[in-house]
Amino acid sequence: MRTLLSWHNTFHNWKRALAATAGITFAVLLIFMEVGFLDAARINAAQLYESMEFDAVIVSQGYVSAQRTLPVSAYRLLQAGNVPGVDATVPVLIETARWMNVAERRSRSCRVIGVDPIQSPFRDPALTAHLDGIQRPNTVLVDRLSSRKYGAWEPGARVFINDAPLTVTGEFSMGTGLISDGGVIVSRETFAEIAGRGADQGYDIGLLRLTADADPGPVIEAVRAALPDDVLVLSRREIIEREQFFWVNLKPVGIMFRVGATVAFIIGAVILYQVLALEIGNRLNEFATLKAMGYAPEYLYRIGAEQALIYSLLGYLPAFVLALGLYALVFRLSRLPLFMDPGRAGMVLLLTLAMAAVAAALALRKLHQADPAELF
Repeated sequence: MRTLLSWHNTFHNWKRALAATAGITFAVLLIFMEVGFLDAARINAAQLYESMEFDAVIVSQGYVSAQRTLPVSAYRLLQAGNVPGVDATVPVLIETARWMNVAERRSRSCRVIGVDPIQSPFRDPALTAHLDGIQRPNTVLVDRLSSRKYGAWEPGARVFINDAPLTVTGEFSMGTGLISDGGVIVSRETFAEIAGRGADQGYDIGLLRLTADADPGPVIEAVRAALPDDVLVLSRREIIEREQFFWVNLKPVGIMFRVGATVAFIIGAVILYQVLALEIGNRLNEFATLKAMGYAPEYLYRIGAEQALIYSLLGYLPAFVLALGLYALVFRLSRLPLFMDPGRAGMVLLLTLAMAAVAAALALRKLHQADPAELF
């Protein structure tokens, strides 16, 4: 009976219920988008390292992120390779360059990864197989997830990166970075021509692969002890967490999305509070009548709380459907890894219920004004 009464109160004025549901849907949709963008930034920050095969890394003591670091001497990788338990060291070069769209005569930022085609750092066998194509000078592999604003880059096409003419020999799939719309892979020799610095000036990242029977913890500690303090030796989990922390917690992009989600939560709570407060205010005499009939205050609170729950669920369901469509649209336009998963759907549902609880706690205080004596 309580549920029927709260449902009747919600839809007694269906136009008001529809308007309230639309407002709550908007707020929940904002939460979906902000949380989605925040998770996409976290996934995107880890994409480079997730694409590589390694157990630990050597980076400069001044490391900030993969594209903001100081070079590590090749001698440090040689020292690390002599530590028992280290099977191989794989150097990687990274630079942010300018890709020129010749047709539009406009350049855009582009992530350039320099590798040794013989010693692939990547996990994807298909990508490793394509590295043979960049053994020739001035050749390049292009990330097929790069923005189409770069222009055409089909195999055999000529592209210009930092004004260097390069021939496209194939494509790969990794995903673009947070500070560029595309990415390419080149050999170390081609990297030196593009970036103006070669392997003799050090590497940005040194990947460590351990032997199959090695215990990662003690081996990583042994590498740390063997190297001076001008470098950091981090496990796979540590470097990924460090990269994600930088982009999500320190850079404006992550802070903006977190603040946006908080603002969306507040907007939803305010809208729901206004709806419930108006609903209770218009029905004070009815609530006073129920008090006069002997219904306990807890019963009246349940009616208001159930209304808050109904409104929040009515707002959540269409917001969920709209978020699915917007996620797909954003991915198609920007290639950001924006996808719906059960964890995100459940988290936003919990936030929506928390929003309803906050709004109900504030609005139900008006029930104290329901005085049976005022009926007579």
